[in-house]
Amino acid sequence: MDDNSIAKDCAVNGPDFFEFIAYCDTENDKNDQVVWKPIENGDACKIQYESTSTAGCRTDLKAMIKPVLNFGGSIMIVLGLALVFYGARLFPWVLGG
Repeated sequence: MDDNSIAKDCAVNGPDFFEFIAYCDTENDKNDQVVWKPIENGDACKIQYESTSTAGCRTDLKAMIKPVLNFGGSIMIVLGLALVFYGARLFPWVLGG
């Protein structure tokens, strides 16, 4: 495929990749408007925008929660078992007996 046919394919089917990149800037006021500028990458199917603002300074929660996610299934099983046995004690009370 030549570049012209790739551009036509992206115009018909849409882009394959879309990304926003935000860089941290603590100098500007938090109330400033975020301006997104397109990144010229020469690929019509890969659309990228970048901005430098306070929005890029936010903490990535995925990195903080990732160690806990490995044990998520185990935590749910333990909590489920606790609720089963504790819930069995409350069952007559819930039914009013």
